[in-house]
Formats: sequence, structure tokens, C-alpha cells
Amino acid sequence: ALAKAEAELKLIEAGELILDLASPIDGTVLTVDAQVGDRINDQTILTIADLGQSLVEVYLDEIDSANVQVGDRAELIFDVIPERTFSGEVIQVDPELRNVGNAQGVRALVLLEEPPSSLVNLPLGLNATVDIIAEEAANAVLVTIQAIEQDSDGSDLVYVIEGEQVEMRLIQVGLKDATTAEIITGLEPGERVAVGGLNFTQE
Repeated sequence: ALAKAEAELKLIEAGELILDLASPIDGTVLTVDAQVGDRINDQTILTIADLGQSLVEVYLDEIDSANVQVGDRAELIFDVIPERTFSGEVIQVDPELRNVGNAQGVRALVLLEEPPSSLVNLPLGLNATVDIIAEEAANAVLVTIQAIEQDSDGSDLVYVIEGEQVEMRLIQVGLKDATTAEIITGLEPGERVAVGGLNFTQE
């Protein structure tokens, strides 16, 4: 170590110090942001990317952190080609929050299913809209959230309209979002339910 330090000192004194920069990944050099003779501190002078994988960096609101897991499917639409939807999979979710603008968010990485050869015309750094699918249901019976009420014991119920009669019926709710809910049991497709004094049909 002493001999190495003495050798480096001689190079410094001679103005010929050369540093070996080791990349942490195998990849392709995209940019070189320094010239011979430049003085550098802690700024980025090389950008290297692994072009063998197509990754999208996603930032989510912190309230969604519990709903995103490795293995979740994702659908992406790049701003420059809005007519095409790409598919991917979440391969990483950071364990800590990051500052995004004036708020904190959760950073995740999505690996696109399309091979890099099909994305050759897409430059790095594009913006995209990303939907991460945490859960899904097929062929589900849906009703508007506004039609669901709760019994005194907390059970979910709806009021089913049959002719001129209204029947209170207990239901089991599955997945739901801000506007609709999946009904697992208690309703059949085509049945009408009351919504705030209105009639609503959902199949």
C-alpha cells in the first residue's frame, strides 16, 4: 500500500495521474461528460446502460406502497406512441421512500416483456403512463360504490329492485376501486339496484 501511494504521489507530482474506472455492470457507454484536462469532483462523467434489458423506472404515491409487490403485472403507454400498450412485470420495489419533487414516493422497476430489439427506435428517458395491476377479476358482477350500504353489524348490502318492490339483500364484496365494486355473492348479472333513489343496472 505504501509503495502504491508513493507511486501515485510521483504521478501526481508529474501531472500524469491516471485512474482506472471500474463499471459495476456490463453495458454500453451512452455519454461521456468530461474532456481531457477537465477538473472533476463528484459529478457524473460517464453514463453506462445495460441495453440487454428494457427497464422502466416508476414512482408511485407512498399510499400505494402496500399495494405494489414484485411480480405484479404492469401495462405501459409511452407518450410518443399512445396507440400501443406495452406489458411488463415489477421486478423491484425499493424498501425506502424517495423524494420526488415536493413529495415522497415509492420507486419501482418494471421489466418490459418486449425484447430490446423491438424497442430500438425508442430513446432512453421517455415518459410513460404506467398501470400496475395488483389484483384483477374476470367476468365479474359490478355495481357502483354508491349502491352499497352497510347493515348495523357492518355487513354490506344493496337494495334490489324487483318490479315495484325493493328487497334488501346482503352481498359479499370483492375487489373495488374508487367507483365500482365486484360482487362475489348476492347479486346476479342484470339485476337492478337502487342508488340514492335512482335505479341502476350493472352487468
